[in-house]
Amino acid sequence: METVTETQNVVAPPARMTLFGFKAVPARAEVVHRPRPVRVSRALLYLAGCWALMPIVAIIPPHFPWAIAAFGAGIYLAWTNWRGTYEVRSVEATCPSCGGALTVKAGAKISLPHKIVCYACHQEPFLELADAPE
Repeated sequence: METVTETQNVVAPPARMTLFGFKAVPARAEVVHRPRPVRVSRALLYLAGCWALMPIVAIIPPHFPWAIAAFGAGIYLAWTNWRGTYEVRSVEATCPSCGGALTVKAGAKISLPHKIVCYACHQEPFLELADAPE
């Protein structure tokens, strides 16, 4: 399946890590903006696909849990595809508090500002883009 990053240009806008009480630290983020029509169509496709599987998986014993799992999976996958305004290619950032390296998994769908957990100092700084399109 073709991802959004294969069909659109990857951009690296000015980014920074912010944490209340600390000076903002510059970061490098390569992201692809996912327009609203793409997000809506993908969310509806996941929802329709999982819900179409409900009667099929309900045949497998135990019947009820599989149908509920397909129902819940449709809602979860639709929600994650709808709310992810950006698809991440790479993020190189440091924590404003301790200077530890922060990472975001490539291919993750995020909205900005995005909270990243620092496992060195257990703070939760935010990744922000300077010129985030709406």
